[in-house]
Amino acid sequence: PIFRLGFVEALARMGAKATRQESNRLGGEPVGLIKIVGGAPKPVTIEPALVPSLIDELPVLAAAGALAGGLSVTGAEELRVKESDRISALALGFRQLGVRLTERPDGFEVPGGQRPAGGEVDAHLDHRLVMAFSVLALSATGPTKITGADAVAVSYPAFHADLLALSR
Repeated sequence: PIFRLGFVEALARMGAKATRQESNRLGGEPVGLIKIVGGAPKPVTIEPALVPSLIDELPVLAAAGALAGGLSVTGAEELRVKESDRISALALGFRQLGVRLTERPDGFEVPGGQRPAGGEVDAHLDHRLVMAFSVLALSATGPTKITGADAVAVSYPAFHADLLALSR
């Protein structure tokens, strides 16, 4: 999968230890390996200047923030006009899984240290929401069913297989 480096920066701010090893350049962009290891969770604020470098990764970062130290995002009103209104759909889905998330006009705030209960959630045919709900499901105390999970194939057909392999 291809990640913008803003995603890696956000994980490092959350307390993860991230190392990058550039091996090539493709279309003027660095290509290489990224290794991320968990660390002490920290609350993180994503300000508008960082949003363009991780706009598509914000839903899965919200899941990481809920499980770790918390996440606050502003300047991300573009999320409202993606495959779904990702802010509203994310807030609804998190609530259905037992996770608190406060919706804002241009972002959201999710407290850290949460443990999802599980449940049934609709991904609204949005591949990024499937990823976020799947990450939460790994830590849920009960089973989770994601309606529309096939949508993940739009950007990452091997997502579920890779996520399961990483969780073992």
